[in-house]
Amino acid sequence: MIRLFTLAFIIGSSLIPCSVTYMYMLRAYYNSGSPQGVIPFEKSWVVPLLFGLFNTLNVLIQMAAPTDVSPYVIAFMVGAIQGTTFSIIGHQIYHFPRRVFGFNNEWNIYFFSAPLYGLVYVLIIQPLNNYLL
Repeated sequence: MIRLFTLAFIIGSSLIPCSVTYMYMLRAYYNSGSPQGVIPFEKSWVVPLLFGLFNTLNVLIQMAAPTDVSPYVIAFMVGAIQGTTFSIIGHQIYHFPRRVFGFNNEWNIYFFSAPLYGLVYVLIIQPLNNYLL
């Protein structure tokens, strides 16, 4: 059991799933005139940590779920929750929607992040889980 959850954490925190988040962080870094205050790179270790924890939660929920529920539906839901968590952190603490994406209405980030991270889980993380676990 420990081995399974450790592998799930490693799969989730690998560079492949985290690359989506790092791509828009680097985009903001290169597009800003003064990149020092835009992206807190010293706190970027939180991204793989949260991906690993949420993938471990994903595997745990799939183990407890009834067999008639598709693992891809569970993965999409966990990804959407993670996207919402990232949005709350980025919006409330760092004000990313305005700085990174140029949104005038900062609340728009919630409509994009939940489906985006749900798709990351369905297209990237769940196939890795199926193959490696």
